[in-house]
Amino acid sequence: SADLAIFASPTYKASFTGLLKVFLDRYPNDGLAGLVAVPVMLGAGRMHQLVVETQLRPVLVELAAIVPTKGLFVVDSELDTLEASIESWWRTAGQPLDRLLSV
Repeated sequence: SADLAIFASPTYKASFTGLLKVFLDRYPNDGLAGLVAVPVMLGAGRMHQLVVETQLRPVLVELAAIVPTKGLFVVDSELDTLEASIESWWRTAGQPLDRLLSV
């Protein structure tokens, strides 16, 4: 019954973890229909940042979730500045998310 869900995973072998996959496998093809989803991933370096868009987003979309913004990728060595990373992401993601959630 949630309006928004955050799907988060560390990067593992250039994708999301098996634990998240097992969780998502429990849903049928339209199991997340109407849910606004935010993909979030943590990785060792910027060279993995596309994993959010190329691996996790397509799975959420296949499950019929609404993914209106770019996902958030955080480098583990930058966790001490996590708040700044989230604020930077929110500058572009906030408006579409607010718009969808206020409907």
